[in-house]
Amino acid sequence: MTNRIIYISMLLVGSLSMLTGVAHAQQVSFMKDVAPVLLRRCAGCHGDKKAEGGYRLHTFDYLLTPGDSDERPVVSSQPEESLLLHRILEKDDSIRMPQKDDSLAVAEISLIKKWISEGAIFDGTESGKRFVTQLPPREHPVSPESYRVSVPAQTIVSHPEKNQIAISGYHEVLIWDLDEMKLIKRLQNLPQRIQSVIWTQTAEQLFVAGGTPGEYGELSLVDVDSGERTKVFGTFDDIVLCCAVNSDGNRVAVGTAAKETRMYDVKTSELLWQARSHSNWVTGVAFSHDDRFVVTTSRDQTAKVHSAHDGTLFTIYNGHRLQLGGQSGRFTINDIRSDSNTRLLYSAGEGSSIRVWDPVKAKNENGTAADMEGRFFKMGHTRFIAHNLGDQVLTLKIHGDKLAVAGANGRINIFRISDGQEMASFDGHRDWVFSLDFSADGSRIISGDFSGEIRVWDIEAQQVLKILQARPNQ
Repeated sequence: MTNRIIYISMLLVGSLSMLTGVAHAQQVSFMKDVAPVLLRRCAGCHGDKKAEGGYRLHTFDYLLTPGDSDERPVVSSQPEESLLLHRILEKDDSIRMPQKDDSLAVAEISLIKKWISEGAIFDGTESGKRFVTQLPPREHPVSPESYRVSVPAQTIVSHPEKNQIAISGYHEVLIWDLDEMKLIKRLQNLPQRIQSVIWTQTAEQLFVAGGTPGEYGELSLVDVDSGERTKVFGTFDDIVLCCAVNSDGNRVAVGTAAKETRMYDVKTSELLWQARSHSNWVTGVAFSHDDRFVVTTSRDQTAKVHSAHDGTLFTIYNGHRLQLGGQSGRFTINDIRSDSNTRLLYSAGEGSSIRVWDPVKAKNENGTAADMEGRFFKMGHTRFIAHNLGDQVLTLKIHGDKLAVAGANGRINIFRISDGQEMASFDGHRDWVFSLDFSADGSRIISGDFSGEIRVWDIEAQQVLKILQARPNQ
């Protein structure tokens, strides 16, 4: 033990010599300086979902609680007695934290050591709450000037009036002019991955949802002219996967990989309610036609219907888990859309068909165990549209009487909602198609795939009009 203390002390002397003048001049803040490092570099193996060596550090209480070794992780004012620091400085990379990764930067180690030396003071709000819920929104880095390769086009959204599209990039959203095939704006300093983008009703701002998988999520409003984040609604302990806005534009709902659904007031940023009703990722979210419900889909094979007012669970739609109308079930659901004309919901994922259903009828069909026989007899209000993709559906979009679907085999099919008949089919993408949107007038469909290729299709002529790579300075 003595040799280890001497070795650590020598390293710390060297580390402190490299610490910035600011860190020397002021006391280290746990929430500002230390917690972000622990979350970024350590929480993946020592968090609420995983606890290597029986140790967790996603809350301050857990940070101070010994793991399987029974040694104290943090000893106030005694860094040489703190196991956390020992493991961070360990030479043996099979023991060092983080394992199978680069060691912490010298400045990061010095901050942790200095914080312990100063008394290991906690300056958060509640020691039992997850750090991520107490941290302010992150300051994101600027995007690279150019990309070596294209990033996946996770989301595309057409401008409501102009012939422009917003495409997700790396720490940014890219605005493209489709007439000139020109990149006209880069909205930067955003989360690493952008999963959902929605224009506000005035098209002056964008709702931007995304984050870093397994670590951080964020929902924000971004001003299109200035590129500034004008509002951050909330941060999350995992990436935000989906986002939807109600018809009045005054409520926004999101779903995350942490199985969470939240509703915010757009004007005040107030969190109206949150729910954890799913047992896996929340993959899709939509408001019902009358804004009465918020409906979420998940990898747990269910769709949950919540009251939009307070988040109360209204019913569960199990149409992707049951054998209905000759369609087998037990499938992951990847996306959901609401149609104001038919007043129905359209959900799809794995399996050969799109489910078309009504949330109120779904509740009536659920019933209780006491009327199980009767329910099975009357079950079946769900309609099915065979999507003919030959693989799972990844995304859905609705415009008027058109329903577009795309998926893992690179194909895009468009159906007429009124009769379920296929109107057009497009092949050309060589990778998974993650994103779709119609042009403002509904005459074209824009699609984006995993390789970053964007295609603009003429629906009536059934041909590709333009192809671009979604990366700057290519």
